[in-house]
Amino acid sequence: MKKKLIILVMLISTFAFGQTSAECVIDGGIQADIDPQNPNVNRVLSDAIALLNGEGTITIKGEVTIVNDFSIPKGIVLNFYNGGKLKMNNAITLNIAGTIIAEPYQIFETVMPTTTIALANLEVYPEWFGAVVNDGIDDSNSISQAISSIATTTVGNIFFLNGVYDIHETIALPSNSRLIGNGETTLRSHRNIEDLEVLVSVNADGTETYETRSTFYPTTIFKNKDANNENIIISGFKFDGNWRNDTGQLRSYGLKDNSSNYIANLLRFDNVTNLKFKDVDIFNYSSNYNDLDGQYEAMTIEHSKNIYVENMRLYDSRIEGVRFYESENIIVDRFYSFNDYIWTPLHFWYCTNVTLKNSIIDEINNDDPDDIAGIPLGSTINFTVKNSIIKNCKIYGGSGIDIGNEEDKNFEIANITIKDNHLERVRHGVYSENSNDEIKGLVISNNTIMLHGRVINNNNEGINSTGVKLFKAKDIMILNNRISALDDKRASIGIRFDYSVHNLLIQNNVIEDVDNGVYSRVLSSGNIVDHIKIIGNTIKTIPLNGRSTYRNNYSTGVFFVKTGGSTEANGFSNWTIKDNYFDNEGSWVYNYDNPPVIQENFNIINNVFKSGVNGCNRGIDLNNITDLTISANKLQNSYSNKIVSNTNVIMHHNILKYVGYNPDNSGLGFRIQKNEGIGSFKYNIMYNNLDWRGVLFNLNSLEDNFKNDFFGLVDEYNYSK
Repeated sequence: MKKKLIILVMLISTFAFGQTSAECVIDGGIQADIDPQNPNVNRVLSDAIALLNGEGTITIKGEVTIVNDFSIPKGIVLNFYNGGKLKMNNAITLNIAGTIIAEPYQIFETVMPTTTIALANLEVYPEWFGAVVNDGIDDSNSISQAISSIATTTVGNIFFLNGVYDIHETIALPSNSRLIGNGETTLRSHRNIEDLEVLVSVNADGTETYETRSTFYPTTIFKNKDANNENIIISGFKFDGNWRNDTGQLRSYGLKDNSSNYIANLLRFDNVTNLKFKDVDIFNYSSNYNDLDGQYEAMTIEHSKNIYVENMRLYDSRIEGVRFYESENIIVDRFYSFNDYIWTPLHFWYCTNVTLKNSIIDEINNDDPDDIAGIPLGSTINFTVKNSIIKNCKIYGGSGIDIGNEEDKNFEIANITIKDNHLERVRHGVYSENSNDEIKGLVISNNTIMLHGRVINNNNEGINSTGVKLFKAKDIMILNNRISALDDKRASIGIRFDYSVHNLLIQNNVIEDVDNGVYSRVLSSGNIVDHIKIIGNTIKTIPLNGRSTYRNNYSTGVFFVKTGGSTEANGFSNWTIKDNYFDNEGSWVYNYDNPPVIQENFNIINNVFKSGVNGCNRGIDLNNITDLTISANKLQNSYSNKIVSNTNVIMHHNILKYVGYNPDNSGLGFRIQKNEGIGSFKYNIMYNNLDWRGVLFNLNSLEDNFKNDFFGLVDEYNYSK
């Protein structure tokens, strides 16, 4: 007996604006080229398409089973209504070249992974393939099917509802993937729960205590499908690393077995061109960091180019944040990080053409709770880059902007601008401690840097902190910045440059509340610090009151020193210190040259040097310099000054007041002694000074200088009075 098909096909014609539209309504049935269970051929979709002459709407109200490969032409609109769906058997391909109209519920029932669906639709929902938000059931396959269904189009969008989608398997994104969330769309990472040994405490003796606990560890949510993928957009999502849930399962970073099997990035893209993230949150993520074969962050982008990140937030996460690696043409606009235990929220390693702007990184609570000083955990931004800029950002806490402190990869760190930023409670503002690679072309301008330094007392509680710290650099400009300590703290150094530094301009900066304003050091053979210009700055250091001793390397305006190593081809040359305002109690300009070091061609011109009520301890104290000019400066209130054992010294047109002054009327005056070569001391104005001591360049007079109101002159060095 032949089976009777229960299929209703209805043709409806309507007229609008002189045009005819046609619709077929299908309550259910089978689409099969051959049905061995039925002598009749069941072709419910084919019949409807034929009835419509390939153009019109097919409304599907019931379940239609598709048995064989099938294609629906471009002129057909599929309208799914009131639970209508297409059910596919194994190993078939369905091509829909026309448009689909459907609410976000399941309209395709498939068998993964053998069923293939290809859509031309411009809008697709994971719900069409079975995803359901907030049900706690894995949605990975449904999302993967939705993405693959339009993988061949260039403009199709995958739209997600508000709510939580649970991800148990990584979803691979092909080229032209456009994933659009709704702002409150959450993709929650899952991985199998296992009984693993987890760190629960660190004992007083340094040993660790572990317990076996049911432990969660994450899976990567999105990655690119193939090398050389392009044009991927991800917008409007919250990515949940799910590192701790209501059952108290612990994050993976405390595992005794730190195998990379138990850790993954939430987002990972490698070798992608044109990658965009907009309005994206990453939270509840914890990476591992001990003894791993590779480093893992919440998001890693490698070997890619043309990357745009707009309005990304990273919060409630631990260990590592977002990393860009060996990539180029990167714009990050409005990146926000708010975490209590992040080593580095934002990495740029070996990247070219990076712009980071309009961002806030707030790690103000990101400190070691066991340390009274609150030592920040790591660099706030790692910026090992070329042709790049950070501008208009606010950074709170951490160790500041770290340039080039990663392993040597023969990467040229060059042409970097850091401007118009606010850094507060940071250990360093901008720093590089890499003595292997030279930074070439760095501009640091118009930044406010408020350092998290030491407590102002004799015990040196707290941490060393520096506004700008550079090891090995060339062609550097530090302009119009304000560097100071935070609240009641004192910072160690305003600007520091060590090893070999060439062509450095420090101009129009305000440096306050520091132990040393500008500090430089050479350490070993081959280190030269040359062509240094310190111009138009205000340098006010912390007073010496409260210290147990007047240490000369505290409260110093400019301090340069050689420590260790050979004297061969080391030292400082071609320095200009001009048009600055100094207010210091330790020293104004001081070189500590033990062991001896090459020092030549120093020009100290048109500066104002002054001090507080106690006077400046050493004032200008320079030794063993060849070609030294001190001209047109104003010096007031110093206890001692020394220009000793130099060669070719010129000191003209300076005003010296209260030189050799101390409240107890004791002081060492201004000693110009044991200098050799050409010497000239003329047209200086000296008044209200305690005394004048020294041998003047092997001259024995103070001729051509205006002097009055000396408290007393002594004959110890046999000059004319």
